[in-house]
Formats: sequence, C-alpha cells, structure tokens
Amino acid sequence: MDAEADEPAPKKSGGESYKDRDKRLAKHKEISEALQEYVPGCTAQDVKKKINGLRSQYLTETMKIRKSKKSGSDTEKIYKPSVYWFPLLSFLGNSTKPDISQSSLDESPNNEDMNITMNEEHSTADD
Repeated sequence: MDAEADEPAPKKSGGESYKDRDKRLAKHKEISEALQEYVPGCTAQDVKKKINGLRSQYLTETMKIRKSKKSGSDTEKIYKPSVYWFPLLSFLGNSTKPDISQSSLDESPNNEDMNITMNEEHSTADD
C-alpha cells in the first residue's frame, strides 16, 4: 500500500502515469517483485486485482459515510469505518471522488408527455 500511496493520485488527477498503461504495468510488476518475499508467486495481475479490490472496498466504506451524513443523523450516529486499513487508504480519497453528474430524468414537459404515452400504450395492450 505504501508503494501506491507514494504515487500521485492516479485516476481523477489525469496523471500521465495513470493514462500510460505500460507505466501502470511496470508499477504493478515492481510491487509484485517487492512482495515476492512475503507472497511467493505474486504476479502483476495479482497486484492489479488486489488494488482494484481495495479501491472498491474503500469506496464502499466512503459511501456508507456519505449516506449516514445525508440521512440527517446526528454526529454521534455518523458511520465510522471499523476496518483497520481504512486510514491507510485515505490517499485514495483524492482519486476516487465521483464525477459530478446530472440526472437525465428531470421532470420536463417532454417527460410528462412520454409517461402519458407509455401509460396509454400499457392500458391499450391490456385491453
């Protein structure tokens, strides 16, 4: 994890090292070689899978925190991760922020017309 933490925030910063597949593979190989003493037979693919798994778990934990804050809970009830590795992966916080998006399902006159048309089609099909 320390080797990953030393790297610039990969995905969201648009860092060149993230965009360059060969550099990522080289870093995964470097990490797998460093792990050989502890995990014999560890490959770059194993490192890649582990990093992706840890990133997914980190995102799951941060999502739980966000949901507990949005629910209007008082500060004592805000979710606090109990997994020991959460603080160790805090460097992922800068690289895993979701992009700002806008719903395409906003209510508009066209959407209302579409809903009416779809409801009419369903009622006609049932007749």
